Formats: sequence, C-alpha cells, structure tokens
Amino acid sequence: MAANGAPLRFSLVVPIHNEEENLQQLLEEIEQVLLPHGPFEAVLVDDGSTDGSLERMRRWKAERAAHWLRIVKLQRNGGQSAAVMAGVEVARAPLIATLD
Repeated sequence: MAANGAPLRFSLVVPIHNEEENLQQLLEEIEQVLLPHGPFEAVLVDDGSTDGSLERMRRWKAERAAHWLRIVKLQRNGGQSAAVMAGVEVARAPLIATLD
C-alpha cells in the first residue's frame, strides 16, 4: 500500500553500489517520471557501498519526505544479481521493474 492507502501499481528495483555522485540525479528523475503515474515504490538496494551512497539516499528520503522510496542495505557486496533479487523479494507491488 502507498502512504495514502492506495494499492501500489508497481515497484522499481534499483541496485546501488558506490553511486553517491549519481544518486541526486537518479532520485530526481525517478520522482519526476514516475510520480505522475500513480502509487509506486522505488526499492533502492545498497549493495555494500563503501562511499556515502547509503547516507545520501537516507538524507534525500528524509529531506523530501519521499514515502515512495524504500532503502534496503545489504551487509556486504554480493553483486548486481544478488542486489536485484533482494529488492524483488521485498517489493510489494504486483508489477516489478528493474533499473541498472
């Protein structure tokens, strides 16, 4: 369910590994493109980043009150496939798309 109680239309799963410098643009584009298309969630999976990716995602979510953004943190780097699967496992919508 979305924050307003409506059912989610889709989940977007995005693996993240050391993408601190790209996250601002990525999150802005996700918000701009997907927000008008109804309730969705973006599940960003931090795949053991060693830069500030995780902190940047958390800060962005808090500053924007982006209820559509979910952050999953993996304990260590398991690779792109493992990160995607972790996101798919927690996705809540009936349709799931991935972005790499």
